[in-house]
Amino acid sequence: WASKANRDEQGQLRMRSVLNRLDYQHNLTRQNPTAAFKVLYNAAGTNLAAAVIQGAGARPQDQGGDLELSGGFVADHEAYVFETDSTGEAYYLAAVLNSPILDSVIKSSQTRGLWGPRHIHTRPLQLPIPQYAEGNQAHRRLAALGQECHRRVAEVLPELAARYRSTGKIRGEVRRLLAGELAEIDALVRGLLDLARENSLSSQL
Repeated sequence: WASKANRDEQGQLRMRSVLNRLDYQHNLTRQNPTAAFKVLYNAAGTNLAAAVIQGAGARPQDQGGDLELSGGFVADHEAYVFETDSTGEAYYLAAVLNSPILDSVIKSSQTRGLWGPRHIHTRPLQLPIPQYAEGNQAHRRLAALGQECHRRVAEVLPELAARYRSTGKIRGEVRRLLAGELAEIDALVRGLLDLARENSLSSQL
């Protein structure tokens, strides 16, 4: 029989192994629970979809000498996350990721399954998405559109969730609701991607 000390050591090793697996490549512990905004998009699925989690920041609480985090939000392996304390940057990026043109561009590189394209992963990040610049008028407009879309969806989502069980159906209704905003977002993102491509070509000459 193993000694109690040996059994305890083996148990601790197994627990560390489980925790290391959960925190694979430090994808959990690298996240900042105090970030004011988190922009998330889906790692898998037919269509790219992004959202902003706002007010998710956790603050350390002193619990008798030990620090614990109260609240907060952590994304798992099914979502990619970008953290920022800038309102404009968060909603700008969400608007860009939700643009129909971006979803269309990644389709040709997505793997295909029985039900069509799947596995989005880092494909959107391989495109020349410009970093948010407060002084750029198009960037500010995209941020404003992203924030307006967020507000409108928050208003109708409880009703849609009660009416439909299918996430795909809810997304379809949301896109119909936001058709006008998405058309403007699409036009702006097309311009940004074309400009980024032109600048890249010019730098190679």
